[in-house]
Amino acid sequence: MVRETGFCPETEKRKKTKMNDDRNAYAVRGPTPVATSGFRIRVTAERDRLPRISPGLHTEPRSEPGLSRPDESRTTPLSAEAESRLKATCKFDQGDLGLGEFTRDYYLDRERHGEKIAAYRKFLIDKVTQFLHDADLPTNSTKIASDVDEIIDLETKWAEIIVPEENRRDYSRMYNLRRLNDMQEVMPLVDWTRYFNSVAPYVVHDYFASNPEIVIREVDYMKKLGEFLQSTDPRIITNYIYMRYTSSWNGELGEKYEDISQVFI
Repeated sequence: MVRETGFCPETEKRKKTKMNDDRNAYAVRGPTPVATSGFRIRVTAERDRLPRISPGLHTEPRSEPGLSRPDESRTTPLSAEAESRLKATCKFDQGDLGLGEFTRDYYLDRERHGEKIAAYRKFLIDKVTQFLHDADLPTNSTKIASDVDEIIDLETKWAEIIVPEENRRDYSRMYNLRRLNDMQEVMPLVDWTRYFNSVAPYVVHDYFASNPEIVIREVDYMKKLGEFLQSTDPRIITNYIYMRYTSSWNGELGEKYEDISQVFI
């Protein structure tokens, strides 16, 4: 019977239970505050790996390009710069656009990549429509399309200030050693003390309170990003953050959302 109809009561029951569990979990948590997708933070440690601290933040333990971890059998002492590199655990860098890493040209060269942006637009419209339907909220196709167009326009303007990869090959230029408090001057839009206290485990709060050394890969980019966000309608930013946040839950939302993603891919 199952093979003939393609319907399995137990499977359908599990799907409904899973979706209800996801909704209930979201209702309890509420909209979790996350950082703007405009930047990312990588956390490295010489010996101990710090845990992932927040959805949307990259915290991949890694060494600087061309710099190996110290070996106990090594006899040549590390340079002062190399020692500083190993000690600096937080590295602030520019973030990735909604279409992923290295997709800056997709937004800026519509003549070559117009079809990709059109497919991305349809994907976002379908996804938002499905969310509203699942939440038993009214859908207005004109309003949804307008909101999605605003999101893509935001990403296009953001792409204009992203430093292209071909200009990011000089690691000396990108090695800007600072203190965590310096980020308040570079991007005053964010209360960095409050931010790290809200997203980081309590066990590392003292570490961030000590004003540790950090590396800011793209100082000018961070400043431009802050100015860009200040000049953008908060409603559009909120819609965009929710869109990026829900994307991190794609594997938990059920087959309907997986189907939407598969069509886009």
